[in-house]
Amino acid sequence: DFTLMDLPKNRRELFFDIVKNNFRKFLVIGLILVLFSVPYIIASIYKDSMTMSFYKQFNNGSITEQELYNSITLNNLLFNTINSLSLGIIGLGFAGIVKIIKRLCFLDPVFFLYDMKSGIKDNGLLMFLTFFIYGIIHLFSQYLNNSFSNGFVAAIPLGIEYAIILPTFILLAMSLAIY
Repeated sequence: DFTLMDLPKNRRELFFDIVKNNFRKFLVIGLILVLFSVPYIIASIYKDSMTMSFYKQFNNGSITEQELYNSITLNNLLFNTINSLSLGIIGLGFAGIVKIIKRLCFLDPVFFLYDMKSGIKDNGLLMFLTFFIYGIIHLFSQYLNNSFSNGFVAAIPLGIEYAIILPTFILLAMSLAIY
């Protein structure tokens, strides 16, 4: 049957043991995160369809190149504004999921609905604000990127965002989950 040699001996073996024994639970966790991502997905599809519509109008000759540029810029800013709220909603889901994963790591029993509600109650506001503030920073970064016409100067705000701000917010989200 089960012997002492079958137990995991280090963290790597423990990780794969937890994944192997709780694979269906991790699939449910992924499904929950996808459900919290639905507003972001809908906003992305809307943005892409509007951008395609603007290009079709440009190709038909209905709008000029300047009108195309202005329409796409406004569409991107609108999307990034909605994106901030969508990221906040993803943060709520992330708060609940972290609680479930923490219970799985301690080999405690998991009750999805109760643990999700408990995680959102414990860390939901902080996670929402963390993800929302990152969305606002991303909005300003995209605005600055669209404001500059020079390719290199336009890339500076995005470079700062992705090299410094994004890793900081990832570390913050992980720290909120632990403490």
